[in-house]
Amino acid sequence: MFTGMMVKGIITEIKDCKYSVNVKVVFDSPQQWGDDMYEHDWTWGRKSDEFGPLKYLKLIE
Repeated sequence: MFTGMMVKGIITEIKDCKYSVNVKVVFDSPQQWGDDMYEHDWTWGRKSDEFGPLKYLKLIE
């Protein structure tokens, strides 16, 4: 999820922390937020209660 929208992309990095998992996603197409364009962003999921955008993550082969 990016600014509340579902977007497709490729995970290029994963950081597994004590309380969360964070993934860097390179978007299939640039995403606009305000005046800025984003080609990638970090998204996260909290381990304790699975809160966060990663609950929508789908891995494909």
